[in-house]
Amino acid sequence: MSHEHQRGLSRRTLLIGGGAAVAGLGAATFVLRKKIKNFIDKRTVLASFSATPPLVPHDAEREKTTLYVGKDGGPAANVDTALSRLGGMNKVIGVDDVVVIKVSAQWWNQGMTNVASVKRAIEHILEIPGFKGEVVVFENTHFHFPDKKVDDPARGLTRAWTHPSDRNVDVPGWNKLGDLVPHFAGLNAPVSFYGLVDGGGSDLAGDPWFDPEHTHGVYGGDDRGPISAGEARDGYHWDFDKVFRLRRSRIAHAQTPLTWPRFTSPRSGLVVDLKDGVMRRENGALVKDGRPLKFINMTTANEHGSTGFTGACKSPMGLLDMSAGALGNHPRVAGYQSVHYFGRTGRPHPE
Repeated sequence: MSHEHQRGLSRRTLLIGGGAAVAGLGAATFVLRKKIKNFIDKRTVLASFSATPPLVPHDAEREKTTLYVGKDGGPAANVDTALSRLGGMNKVIGVDDVVVIKVSAQWWNQGMTNVASVKRAIEHILEIPGFKGEVVVFENTHFHFPDKKVDDPARGLTRAWTHPSDRNVDVPGWNKLGDLVPHFAGLNAPVSFYGLVDGGGSDLAGDPWFDPEHTHGVYGGDDRGPISAGEARDGYHWDFDKVFRLRRSRIAHAQTPLTWPRFTSPRSGLVVDLKDGVMRRENGALVKDGRPLKFINMTTANEHGSTGFTGACKSPMGLLDMSAGALGNHPRVAGYQSVHYFGRTGRPHPE
C-alpha cells in the first residue's frame, strides 16, 4: 500500500471519527438539555395548575332540572320506577332513533355497570310502541384482543365483558356483562355491541392490571393512529386544532387534543360518529343518514382512592382515546398528554 493511500485512509478515518464524535456530542447535549428542562419543569410547577378553577356562574332557577330516582327495589325494578316517574322511555327516545348506551366495563364486580339494569333499560327501549330504531351498547375499556381483526366489533369487548363477576350481575344464570350479547342475539332484537379501541399503543401494555396473563385484553390500542381526512373507517378522531392547553410550570404547558370515536353498528351497518351523528356508507364515502342519535350513559357510581367519591365523573373516559398523549406512544402525540394522564402530572413522561 502506498504512502499516499495510507495517508488518505487515515484522513478518511479521522473525518469519520470526528463526525461520530460531533454526532455523539450533539446527542449528549440533547439528552442533557431534556433532563435540565424536566428538572426545572418539576420544580417550578404553578399552584394554578392543580387549583380549583373559578366556579361557572349558575342560575339556579333557569338551570334547574328534575331527577327521577328508583331505589330499594333491585336494579331492574329501580329502572322501572325511575322511567315510570319520567313518564316512560318514549319521553326521551323516538321510534326511529339510533340509541347508543355507554356502560362501564373496564373493571368487573362493583366496577362495572349493573348487568340487570342495562338489560332492563334496553327492554324498555324495545317495548316502545312501533320502535323501528336500534340500540348499540358500547364502551372503551382501553384494552383489546390482539388476535381479533381490527374491524371486529368484539376486539374491544374486553375486561368486564369477558371476566366473570361475583356480584353486580343480578340476572339468574349470568355471570358477566358479556352475557347480554347472546341474549339479545337470540331474540333477534335490534341490539348490538361494540368495543371501542384506542388508536395508539401504550407504554402500559405490559402491566398486569389484575389479569397478568392478559386473558381479558391487553392495555392500549391498535396503533393505527387517528382517522385521516377522507377516511371512512372506524376508529378515533384526534383534533389538534381543538387542544386544551394549560400552563403547568414556568417553562412548560400541559396539553391534550380533543378525541371522539366513530363506529359501525354490527347489525345495521349504520355509522355512529359522536360528533357528526348517524351516517351510512355509499360508494366508499360517508353520507348523513338523518336518523336521530340518542346517547344514554349507564355508568356506576365510583370512588377513586384519595379523591373519594367521584360518582360518574370519570365515565366519559370510556368515550375518549386514552392513547392520544402520554402514556400513549404514537409519534403523532409526542409532547401531549392524554386526558387521564393530564390530571395526574401534566408532563409528557413520568420522570
